[in-house]
Amino acid sequence: MLDTLDDVPWAELTHAYGSAADVPDTIRGLTSPDGEVRKSSRLRLWSSIFHQGTRWEASSYAVPFLVELAADASVADRQEILDLLVHLAVGYQDPWLRHGFQREEVRCEQEALDSEGNEWKVDVVNVYDAVVAHAATLVALAENDPDAGVRRAAVYAVAFLPDASELSLPALARVIARERDKVDLANAVLAQGLLAGGRDHQDPPFDGSPLVTLASDRRPLVRYAGGSAVARVTGAAGSVDPTAIDALLGVLAEHPDALAGSGLAWNDDDLTGLGWIVIEATVPVFGIELVERAATTLRSLDGSRAVTLTRVLLSRLFPHGASPPPQQASRLTPEQRVLVETLASEPRIWTTRGMQFGNFSVMLTGHGLPGDAGSMQRYLGGEILEECLPAGMRRQRTSG
Repeated sequence: MLDTLDDVPWAELTHAYGSAADVPDTIRGLTSPDGEVRKSSRLRLWSSIFHQGTRWEASSYAVPFLVELAADASVADRQEILDLLVHLAVGYQDPWLRHGFQREEVRCEQEALDSEGNEWKVDVVNVYDAVVAHAATLVALAENDPDAGVRRAAVYAVAFLPDASELSLPALARVIARERDKVDLANAVLAQGLLAGGRDHQDPPFDGSPLVTLASDRRPLVRYAGGSAVARVTGAAGSVDPTAIDALLGVLAEHPDALAGSGLAWNDDDLTGLGWIVIEATVPVFGIELVERAATTLRSLDGSRAVTLTRVLLSRLFPHGASPPPQQASRLTPEQRVLVETLASEPRIWTTRGMQFGNFSVMLTGHGLPGDAGSMQRYLGGEILEECLPAGMRRQRTSG
């Protein structure tokens, strides 16, 4: 195990804290029989080769050894290693939940960094390519590993490797055909939907018929995953299947408990938010009926769980902030008013663990709207709030 680890010139490579000379011993720590040593080693890797989401020169060199450990059944905590691998490959997954990972986008980012000198040797392409190079191992884990937790983590990981979809899509189809556990089945269906729906071309054509069947499954979680996947695949083909959206919306409205606490990694186990991300990605127009259904869901959520859905609604309904200045509620469209009235009438949406959720407020003010429920109520009452005006107008009003 790890026979060639010392062949890498680690001392000549860099990570977030400078020389990567400590990486080989840290990787070896993942094989320790002591759980605390393994945990400490993982935390050191997260902070050094994936520091706050940034990947470094040494990151891609660590990938083959992490894959080797993830594939070795004698190693403990392998799902945690797979979690690190998917983060190394694509960073935080939030930006890629709409249409899947886009290598061309990060390649342009890498070129921009390199053109400016890339003093810190940040790497966002080579590390992805390093993980893709080992996709066959990850796909085998997703399909055949005896540990259910490892299979689940590997399925999630391969969902973000579109350049290996020729391997992973057939494997996921086999998993879907035989899987009986509703959570693991939903996981594989969500992965297949993201991969198939995010492909730039359909050659060979993707057979989505098994997903259509799952979109009407009697189990709400599986039906949700099937509806999500069919919506992605048909949406990518140019015309989203409305029955898939109906299936997805039905579960979101009628079976929220079935989506809670699944333990899946998707959107940090916020499957309600993920469902609305899929709807945002596939439904071209948010009409009043759809917004009202979203508002009904929003009323049941608190700050941390309301963030994704609120962000989706803001991006669709207030893409350029609120109405032109002065920002008057009387200028809201019917769809905008539904959202604003929902936010004004439900203070719990603004809180998490009983406290005002600052990030939520910042998100609202960033779209030209008030930053708390009370201010939102005054805004609806016709008051022109200083915080809703462009900065230039605030200065003018203040100086006047």
